[in-house]
Amino acid sequence: MCVSYLLYRRSSKLPPGPPGLPFLGNLPALFVSKRDMHDVFTSWSKQYGPVFSVRLGSLTAVVLNDFQSMKKALAHPNLQDRPFLDYMLAVPGEGLATASGRVWFHQRKFAVNIFRNFGIGRASFEDTLRGEAAHLVEAIKGREGGSFDPEYLINNAIANVICLVIHGRRFDYNDVNFQQILQAFKRNMELGLITGISTMIPLLKYFPLGAVKEILKNVKVIEKFTKDLTDGHKPKLEEDDNVKDFTDAFLVEMKNAKKKDMEDVFNDQNLLWVIGDLFAAGTETNTNTIRHALMYLLHNPAVKRKLQNELDSVVGRDKMPRISDRPNLPYTEAFIAECLRKTLSTITLAHTASKSVEIFGFTIPKGAMIVPNLNSIMTDENIWSKPEVFQPERFLKNGKFSKPEEFIPFGI
Repeated sequence: MCVSYLLYRRSSKLPPGPPGLPFLGNLPALFVSKRDMHDVFTSWSKQYGPVFSVRLGSLTAVVLNDFQSMKKALAHPNLQDRPFLDYMLAVPGEGLATASGRVWFHQRKFAVNIFRNFGIGRASFEDTLRGEAAHLVEAIKGREGGSFDPEYLINNAIANVICLVIHGRRFDYNDVNFQQILQAFKRNMELGLITGISTMIPLLKYFPLGAVKEILKNVKVIEKFTKDLTDGHKPKLEEDDNVKDFTDAFLVEMKNAKKKDMEDVFNDQNLLWVIGDLFAAGTETNTNTIRHALMYLLHNPAVKRKLQNELDSVVGRDKMPRISDRPNLPYTEAFIAECLRKTLSTITLAHTASKSVEIFGFTIPKGAMIVPNLNSIMTDENIWSKPEVFQPERFLKNGKFSKPEEFIPFGI
């Protein structure tokens, strides 16, 4: 017990935090709580301050709970790495959400440039979005007014937009194989926390949990699906070298990787990881937000009337809105922002300290995990009046859409 105390006691240089148990740290308190982890962290921030530390088994984690600490910490060059989780060993490679250092820098730069060239987020891309939206509307009409869970239709629509960008193709909503892939992604997101347990408690590596085995099985299924699609690009690209989508562009970089000393950045395994990260980040988050938007409309009829009236007045009912309509749809934009504030109030991707860092008057040791807790910001009463209430008007100022700098639903 004396040894475990010496190993697990909190260093005086670390930020303060709740007391924990030997070997397990604060994990028991998180598991027995009936609240989500981000809610527990938010309550602890009120007791220990906006920057506090916890022990997650053998890992030290520093939790950031306010905008200024996130802005400062996540901009520090030695707090940019991503934590390593044991399930990554199942599929070699590094992606946008898992790579660190040089690989992450060049992958991110490449992705941003490619998406910009393809017009993502601009008017040139909206025909792709409108086309898939039309497919989704028709699929919903096909239910003929009956009750149904819209999750898989919405998820398929979001995934198709990502597929069109990455692979240049979409999948029918009745495609059973594609539904299995989407279910594998969804299931792994649900089991996400468990993937880190064996990293937090190394002894569990020798006693693999059933959930970990399920995650690894799903990863293999997703890997095969992605590899089959990417392999289909290679013969076509060799014929005309005409880049039509993200995969084509990545494969071109792979052809030139040796000359540019980029073989560690652009290779077959990293391509699988990058595609997997784009899918995981895009499908579940957007599907969840749209489903919550439908729920907020059902529970807030006054909001629904205001939203419908604005869309009818500016766009009309015989066509879809265009990006050019956006300046004239302030309430619609405020509604979307409020959906994001309420839905994405959670924990974003963690970072890791690549070196020991002196910051905020504390020392963050090398290897410590940095956990940005958006929930604490998105529910802060000093920023949002009655944050528990769904209120799009909080994003309107003099009839125009306005947002505070603390509105960071996708993190910093």
